[in-house]
Amino acid sequence: GTAFAGGLSLVLSPRWSLTQLRQVLTAHHSDLLLGEAGLIDALRDSMGPGTRALALPMLPGWRLPSDAPTAAVTATHDSGRPFYACFTSGTTGQPKGVVKTHRSWVAGLAASRIEFGITASDQVLVPGSLSHSLSLYAAVEVLAAGATLHLLNRATGAAAVARLQQYPVTVIVAVPTLLHQLTLDAPDPFPGVRLVIAGGAKLTEKVTHRLRQIFPKAQIVEYYGASELGFVSVRWEGMPASSVGRAFEGVALSVRRQDGSAAAVGETGWVCIRSELMCAGYLDQPQNQNQRQGFRYLNGWGTVGDRGWLDAQGYLYLAGRQEMLVCAGVNVYPAEVEAALLKLPEVAAALVLGVSDDCRGDVIHAVVVWQGNPVDRRTLRQRLRPHLPRYACPRRVYALEALPLTPSGKVARAEVAAQLQRGLLAQWEVR
Repeated sequence: GTAFAGGLSLVLSPRWSLTQLRQVLTAHHSDLLLGEAGLIDALRDSMGPGTRALALPMLPGWRLPSDAPTAAVTATHDSGRPFYACFTSGTTGQPKGVVKTHRSWVAGLAASRIEFGITASDQVLVPGSLSHSLSLYAAVEVLAAGATLHLLNRATGAAAVARLQQYPVTVIVAVPTLLHQLTLDAPDPFPGVRLVIAGGAKLTEKVTHRLRQIFPKAQIVEYYGASELGFVSVRWEGMPASSVGRAFEGVALSVRRQDGSAAAVGETGWVCIRSELMCAGYLDQPQNQNQRQGFRYLNGWGTVGDRGWLDAQGYLYLAGRQEMLVCAGVNVYPAEVEAALLKLPEVAAALVLGVSDDCRGDVIHAVVVWQGNPVDRRTLRQRLRPHLPRYACPRRVYALEALPLTPSGKVARAEVAAQLQRGLLAQWEVR
């Protein structure tokens, strides 16, 4: 409704802390605040002058008052008018509002319709929170195709399995973390599912193998993108497993050097795109402003700072974001170390961080979640040697029961880094 009225919707996560919610409300004046009654009451002191609040859920039979003003529909499919702002991970710090236009979302719907082929005959399960742009976009995509949409009150593997058991779901769209939970909770295969779409993070070989067992007749597809960029690439089965696939429909994909020139085949650089799917910038920041962090342009190409390379066939491989580690003068990308850890049968999940050291530069620390029998640090490093040079093997390892997640289902890297810096992980160090 706000979009058709020509307004801008700021979608916040109820899982954020009150501090983070107040930061956003203070920074960005709103005309109307919608939310659960308890949350509305807690945020009243952060509302700006003139902000109205409406507590949800509304009572049955609620109607707009007959004397309420109405707004003319000003949005069109070719409009560059902003209509929606999603916020990047609100786990630490102040979330940044990524502004999307009508044109970018309509272009995205057209591209994803070609890639994924969802039709009116499909029943699609989208088990994530609608405060996450991945799930919200997927929900709109399903409705735009005339398909049946299934949402969950709680995004858990058990709840997803229950829905699959009750309804003839044909397509699932979710982050890898939730898909992994689903496979662990599923007692039997679901041969009626024809397509599983994963986004938000790379699927591991272990999760992919388990998905094939639970959904024996489904195509397993994953896409890579970002809130600021939209879709970037897509990997269907048959493409190199360690890649994130080829360029998405309607996307020009390039890897660029720091000076903006094109990188050679196999050369690591900034992952950049040109497409109609990109955002219009951040809230309260000039469009096309060159950002030191986050979304920016590099010689006319949009990037969010991800690093990667292209092979001769045009498949994209990620090397990690701009938090590259320099260990004793050698560049190491956390994503490469994490991928090596996940190849080991004892490791179910892994996160790699660098801790500054005056002598060595960055010291590699790994946080793992075991599956099966744990191993000691020395054994772990020996198991990694066929996959990593010695300098890239973690010098310290910590084992947790589970990695903390952001509201969007991604690993809360900043939260783990803060715990590591404060020494809170010492008791779980692997010796």
